[in-house]
Amino acid sequence: MVHETFSRPVWALVLSWIVLACATGHGGFINSILSWEGFLPLSRMTYCAYLVHLTIMGYEFMGADSTFLYTMTNLIYRFFGMYVMSYAVAFLLAVGVEAPMLGVEKVVLTR
Repeated sequence: MVHETFSRPVWALVLSWIVLACATGHGGFINSILSWEGFLPLSRMTYCAYLVHLTIMGYEFMGADSTFLYTMTNLIYRFFGMYVMSYAVAFLLAVGVEAPMLGVEKVVLTR
């Protein structure tokens, strides 16, 4: 019961401490790992997938013309299908919308 009560607030405090330590220059090697430039494209794609996954799930489930049998095989099949579809749409969104907007932002905000 104690674990259930305190696990989420303690996790939030630990993550906030890491963010604060990295922002103030006391992050050490954790800051260098989290600041690696290779994470930047992945973070953009992950955010775009977060934006579109609910629409893809709604399209999949609301467009069904029959009931769905919940077996482990069907759930795994649908999970990977929605996962791949979400990241495919996220890639298109990142390349087609976010990248051009970053270019416009650089032009507008450059002094």
